[in-house]
Amino acid sequence: DILVSDGDIDITAGDFNVNLDDGDSANIDGDASPTADLLVVGNGDTTVTDGADGVFIDFAGTDVNTNAALNIDFDNNVTVAAIDSVYGIYMNIDNDEAQDNVYGLYLQNDTDAISAPDAFIYLNNADAAVAVADGILFANPGADAMIIDAIDAQAANITNAINVGANTIVGTDAVIDFSDFDVIAEGFTTIAPDAAGDALTIA
Repeated sequence: DILVSDGDIDITAGDFNVNLDDGDSANIDGDASPTADLLVVGNGDTTVTDGADGVFIDFAGTDVNTNAALNIDFDNNVTVAAIDSVYGIYMNIDNDEAQDNVYGLYLQNDTDAISAPDAFIYLNNADAAVAVADGILFANPGADAMIIDAIDAQAANITNAINVGANTIVGTDAVIDFSDFDVIAEGFTTIAPDAAGDALTIA
């Protein structure tokens, strides 16, 4: 074992490798009340090498259940202080090159996958006693901080842009703006088909 108490381990060149036996873990543990980040990767480093990542996880499971390549368990403890904002994951993106494609989160089904995943994103409220107000919340802090499309589902290979089942679609003075069908905020409806057929059928 290596025990460091109130000190640093400095490596000026070469790799830092930790080889663990099965059943062992590499643990980073602060004191009872940390006052700084427990793990910091990079200090303003800027890479010019394609494929060089800040953190890379290569992990697989065989015949396992409830395993994850990255498992985060965050507990917002009860206090009587002012209202705070806390996050399970906080990501800040700074795009200084307009011509690049920059995504806050990129999820990909591997090209040699035997079967497709059940979903790219799975939201689950496991607490039956508490209702979560929104599954996804889009925020706009100011008039100049715009989001053009909250959801863009224009890709040709999408079967259903949205599937609501028997759930209710709720809105106020929303507008529906299709090429041949429009509903303005006051509820007035325009049906203007550009092909032959019945514009409206009530059965």
